[in-house]
Amino acid sequence: MTNQNTINLEYFKTKSSQSSYDYFDKLSLKAKENYLIFYKLYSDLLYRYLIEKLKLNTYDEMIRDARNHFEPVNDNKMDFYQLLAKDYLKYFYIRNNLYIERLTNEELTFLRKKIEGENLDFDEESKEFIQKTYPKVIAEIDDSKDINVNYGPDNVPFYKSAHALIIGVRFDDYYLAANETEEEWNNKYPSREFELENITFCLEKSLEKFEVKGYVIRYNDFSIIPLVNEKEKDGK
Repeated sequence: MTNQNTINLEYFKTKSSQSSYDYFDKLSLKAKENYLIFYKLYSDLLYRYLIEKLKLNTYDEMIRDARNHFEPVNDNKMDFYQLLAKDYLKYFYIRNNLYIERLTNEELTFLRKKIEGENLDFDEESKEFIQKTYPKVIAEIDDSKDINVNYGPDNVPFYKSAHALIIGVRFDDYYLAANETEEEWNNKYPSREFELENITFCLEKSLEKFEVKGYVIRYNDFSIIPLVNEKEKDGK
C-alpha cells in the first residue's frame, strides 16, 4: 500500500502514552508505514466529522476574530496532535490517541478501499463509519472501566475519563506584536484570558450534549512534547 498523505514516523513517536506503542512497536517497518497511512486517513475523517457535529471551526474562528490577538502556534512549535489539525483548525485540536488496531478487518477494509481508490470524500458512508467506530478508537483503555487517565503533564487538569473526547486548545502564549512592550502584553492578559475562557466555555457546553463525554484542555509550551526540541533545531 502506498500513499503520500501519511505521518512522519519520528513525529508519531513523540505521542504521549507509552501504552499506545505496545502494539505499534511490534510491527514490521512496512506494517508501521501502513498503520500510519490508516492513522492519517482516520484522523482526517474524524476531524471532518467533529467539525460537522460540534462546529469546531466556528469556535476556532471565534478565537481568530477575537478582540484580543491570539497568535497561532508555528508548525515547528506544534506537537504531534496539533500538527494533525493544521489543515482544519488553527487553535483547537483532537488530543486523543487513535488506536487503529481496534478496528475490525471489515472496518480496515473500508479504509483500505478509500486509500487505494484515492477517495477522500467525507460522504454518508464515511460519516456512518466514523460515528460507529470512534468511541473505541479514541478510548485510552480498551475496556469498559470509566477511570481517569493522563492527557499531558502529571497535574490534575490533565486527568480526564479514558473514554472521553479530548479537545486541546493552544496558541502562542508569549507572542508580542510588533512594537508591543511586555508591559502592554501583561496589561492585556486578563482581557485575553477572559475572552478565551468564554469561547472554551461555549464549546464545553456543546460537548455536554455530545455523543460521548468531552472536555476542553488548554495546553502551552510546557504541557506538550514538541515535534522538534530546541537542541535539534540548533543542530546540537
